[in-house]
This record gives sequence, structure tokens and C-alpha cells, in this order.
Amino acid sequence: MRASELQNMVRAFHLAFRLPAPERPAWPDAATRELRIRLIEEEAAEFADAVRREDMAAVADALADLLYVTLGAAETWGIDLHPIFAAVHEANMAKLGGGYREDGKVLKPEGWRPPDVAALLARQVGLFPEASPGGEARSLASDEAALGGGQPGAAAGGAPGERAVGGAPGERSAPGGGPGDRDPRVAELESLVRGEPDWLANLANAAAFIYGSLPDVSWCGFYLLRPTAAADGRELVLGPFQGKPACLRIPVGRGVCGTSLARRETLVVPDVDRFPGHIACDPASRSEVVVPIVVAGEPVGVLDLDSQVPARFGEAEARYLEACVASLIPHVDWRAACAG
Repeated sequence: MRASELQNMVRAFHLAFRLPAPERPAWPDAATRELRIRLIEEEAAEFADAVRREDMAAVADALADLLYVTLGAAETWGIDLHPIFAAVHEANMAKLGGGYREDGKVLKPEGWRPPDVAALLARQVGLFPEASPGGEARSLASDEAALGGGQPGAAAGGAPGERAVGGAPGERSAPGGGPGDRDPRVAELESLVRGEPDWLANLANAAAFIYGSLPDVSWCGFYLLRPTAAADGRELVLGPFQGKPACLRIPVGRGVCGTSLARRETLVVPDVDRFPGHIACDPASRSEVVVPIVVAGEPVGVLDLDSQVPARFGEAEARYLEACVASLIPHVDWRAACAG
């Protein structure tokens, strides 16, 4: 998930149609680079034409399209644009006192410093620490790099018995699929929640749908981040689910759910008994996958699935569940859901 709600909307589009959407900065192939250039140029030309025709509706439409393809380019390069945009904004605000150019452009004052974009990108590239040699915490991204398909610096890792999913659902096509193919399950899920304003109804239907869409799943549901009497003032509270009765509350940073939320990354756990601090809501559970839900830069909860089958979840399931979460975000009143 991205820090910007607008970019998350575009990310949902990329995930649904299996377009490139790597979790961290990486270079796309040459053909994709050229496509992104053309898309931005086309929308910029439409904006210029609308301005010259003095068509306000066309200007608004062109600006929205230009923003969409620009954020789409950020997704294609795996760049979370929000922290970079915030740094650019801060640097621009520091131009006060610099005066204006003849055409109205704001000028930089003496001593002005540009934002350190390279450092911000470096943080995004290094979001996940590299796993120790021989450990079982190798991520999907580091496995790919070992095969020669990864990007330099894109390693990932985690605790024993855990894999942090380094890529996004749109980064690789499912067997039999290709770019532009949309997972029909995601489309069906979105049709269930589109137009319904009640957050509880939407999450209940989502939990039921996802539970029924995958075999060998013993539990599927949501935990919502709510204000409580916990030490840090918030903890994950049980939300709509399918399966056996579950743990009511989970502290942030504890167990698979709390860890996924704290790290803001999808965790695939082939063997829950090897995950440090695993919270056994169901003693029969053997494997787990958790997808964090982040809206407008703020974590709001997680989607959690358990199975009594060891190593039940892998890359394909993680990508599918991330796409489900991305499609749900615009259709749920998360403020109300997390109000407690």
C-alpha cells in the first residue's frame, strides 16, 4: 500500500488489470518505459488543447487523466510518491523570499536546498532487510533476484518461518494470464461492495467472499485498528470474519497481524510455529497470510487468512489478497470502521 490515497486508487487499477506495480523502486522494461512516456505526453497535450479551447470541463478531465497516468508511472517504477511529494512541497515552501521570474515562476532564494530525493528512494529500496544466508526468511523478491530477474538492492527478508512479499500483484502474471487481464474474483468482490455506504456490510461480504474464493482456508477476516486502553493507545480489534471464534484484540507489533501492520507489508508465513511471538487463536492453524490496510498514509487494519495446511499460501495468494484489499479501500468508510 502507498501513503497517498490517490496513488492507492491507481494502484488498485494496476493490481486489478495486472499492470506493473512493484512494491519498491525498480526499472521496468524498455517498452513499458516508452509507453509511460507516451501516456503522459498524450494527456499533457489534451490538457493544452482544453486550455486553448477554454473548455473548463475538458481542463478538469485532462488534469485528472494527467494525474492518473503520472501516478501510474510512479506505480510502474515502484515509487511511493507521497513522501517525495511532501519533501518537494517542503522545499518549495522554503522558496519564500526568493522573488518571481518575469513569467510568474517562483524563484529560489539564496541558500535554498533541494529535497534529497535520492535518500528518500534509498529508504524505499531498502524497506526490507536482507535475510541471513541459508535462513527460511527469504522473500519472493530475493528469490527472484537469485534467478537473475530481480533488481539490485531489492532483497527482502523477515523472521524465521516468514516471507515478506516484496512485489505487488501486478508485477507478475498468473498462469494463463497476461497484462490487461483482470482477476474475475477481484471484479466480483468489487461488485459486491460498490455503492454500499455501510462499512460493516461491505467488510462482512468481503470476508465471506474471500473465504469462499480460496480452498483450504480455515479462517478469513479483518482486524481494525482502533483506539483502546493499550499502552500506545491503539490495537487491532476483531472485525467481520468467517471461521472459528478468534482472538478479540491483538497489540500492534505482536503476532503475524500486529507485525504486518507495524511493518506495513504483506507477510506470508508457511509455518506459524516458527514465527516468533505467533498468537495461536486457533491451535490447528499451520500457515497464515496477512495483508496490511493503509489508507492515506495511515494504517487502519489488516486482512488475515489462516489454513490448517502447512505452507498453504504463496505469492499467487498474496498478490490476489493485495488486489482484494486495494479494490476495497475506496468503498469502505475506514474512519467509521476504526472509530470504535
